[in-house]
Amino acid sequence: MGGFVSIPIGTFIGVQPELLYSQKGYKSSGTFLGTSYSMTRTTDFLDIPIYFVVKPVDNISLLFGPQYSYLLKRTDDFTGGSLSATDIQTYTNDNLRKNIFGLAGGLDINIDHLIIGLRAAWDTTTNNGDGTSYTPRYKNMWYQATLGYRF
Repeated sequence: MGGFVSIPIGTFIGVQPELLYSQKGYKSSGTFLGTSYSMTRTTDFLDIPIYFVVKPVDNISLLFGPQYSYLLKRTDDFTGGSLSATDIQTYTNDNLRKNIFGLAGGLDINIDHLIIGLRAAWDTTTNNGDGTSYTPRYKNMWYQATLGYRF
């Protein structure tokens, strides 16, 4: 769920910042000392991609650019043998420099006011907010389908 603004720079190029709410996560399972376990992590993010847009033809837009993601909430569900636990952490991110930086790209098909889009993105760096950053061991990579209406 989200919104965007298209800012034309010329006939064939422009900039398109977006604001999106997204959920990402993973599942894992295995066996430890003969007992099966499973773990699910779900993360809620506020994603802000800033796309450079190229329109090779009237109804097609190609998008590519950086994406900043701010962690809002993380939920961990663990089940192992007779144990079950859920941990929910809500984050207040007052430091705008603390984020996850990624790259995103996609394709939009524009039919009058209707927009059909496909996107892909992946995390590249986690910024700690104090001027340091690191490459995360586990990186989110996702695909997105978009159906929208342009006013």
